[in-house]
Amino acid sequence: VLVGNKLFGHYDDGFYRGPVEEIHYKNGDYKNIVTIGNEWIKKYGFNEHLPEVLLLLAKAFSNEGQTENAVYIYERLFTEYGGTKWAYEGMVYLADQLYSAGDSKRAFELYKQAFFNTKDKIVALLSASRIAQRYLDEGNIKESVKYYEKVLAANREYLLQNISYAYDLANQLAKHEAYTTAIKILKAILEKIDKDNSLYEPILYKIAKWNYENGNFD
Repeated sequence: VLVGNKLFGHYDDGFYRGPVEEIHYKNGDYKNIVTIGNEWIKKYGFNEHLPEVLLLLAKAFSNEGQTENAVYIYERLFTEYGGTKWAYEGMVYLADQLYSAGDSKRAFELYKQAFFNTKDKIVALLSASRIAQRYLDEGNIKESVKYYEKVLAANREYLLQNISYAYDLANQLAKHEAYTTAIKILKAILEKIDKDNSLYEPILYKIAKWNYENGNFD
């Protein structure tokens, strides 16, 4: 039991010895999280870290395909800890679940509720990037660009956590002629990589090409 609780970031006394996210989600051990999480919330129902554990438990249920259980835990999180970082982050992940199930309308409502209400910068970036990606997936380029610009303005490093993803995103935007935003992303990548990086020369070429296609000839 002690080993299991250590994996979850908590010992038998219920005392938090975080950060839990990095430990178990890195291993994708969702079944273990569900088992330990259920035991933990029963034993430590008034612990100050309960909202975080509820969020992790809901995400684990969702990843295990137990969507009804996930919704139940998310709703509990929203009801008991509404207005917290964990509640707004939970809205983003519940929205992911709903979007995957085809309920894009409700998903967008939750994404935007989180974005416009949270005071946590990371949750704001998370929700904005999700909104932007969903709009891009649905072909609403104008709205997608609007939210990607918000992310870039707030903290462009957020999009650069995965250079390959950022590069692919720039190419996607350029395909839809959103050259200005695509170029901003590529220029940000250039500042992060060395000249001997395999992406360096292609990025220089694309910046020049997209500037030309965008009517910028300087």
